[in-house]
Amino acid sequence: MAYKAFLEVINERIKEELDKPAPVWYDDEVSNKDMRWIEQQGQDSQFDVGGLRSEMIGDLGKNVHILAKSCSYGRVIVLHYGKQLDSIWDLWGRILRLFGLHNVRIVWFAHPKPRLFPLKGQIIGPVHVNGGYCMPCNPNTIIIYRKEDAARVLIHELLHAACTDDKKKDIQDIEAETEAWAELWLAQLIGGPNGWKKQRRWMRIQNIELAERGIIRGSYPWRYTIGKELVWDKWGFPSLGTGALGTPKSLKLGAY
Repeated sequence: MAYKAFLEVINERIKEELDKPAPVWYDDEVSNKDMRWIEQQGQDSQFDVGGLRSEMIGDLGKNVHILAKSCSYGRVIVLHYGKQLDSIWDLWGRILRLFGLHNVRIVWFAHPKPRLFPLKGQIIGPVHVNGGYCMPCNPNTIIIYRKEDAARVLIHELLHAACTDDKKKDIQDIEAETEAWAELWLAQLIGGPNGWKKQRRWMRIQNIELAERGIIRGSYPWRYTIGKELVWDKWGFPSLGTGALGTPKSLKLGAY
């Protein structure tokens, strides 16, 4: 089956990566140019309609702190609450090295707001689902604006930045395929050779809820949820049911 061939290639590439020491990160300076870029990203957006970025920019120097780090494979500027940041650097360094892009700049607004289902009957839109964006084929423009699911969003946006979009397809299919690849790589990188199984079950329980809410192709969240699962179906990943994961309480898109 196709999925076994995917897994074999991905697992071998990940094994090669994990056999090497993680990339080393160095403290960096946040320049005036960086700050101008960050302030531009705080403006209104069709994606971040909840204004998470502008909220954090407005709180800089008060409750929000900023830091920058660089490694041989990219540069990350983080805005975060509190004095401590979760240790993400080994994982992010490995992800960047796996892509091997040049001139990568990531601005991460590590906002703690989770992805949550709205009340029954309310429309599910970007405010409930989205967590990042970039300009296609431009790895210098990656923006992530939630703490939750940040590694998954990083992989998703790196795929766009690496020019993987099939322009012959519509945006729904492009996003569904990008999300399907991002979930697969992250599941295997974190969960091991069978990491995909946990993600597969997570998709299923979430999509049962979404189908009951009337989410179909053309509905905004379809591309990141039901559409993503259909891509895995097309690749031949077997359905595993829901296991013991229970009813989804959030719209967090990744099981990891």
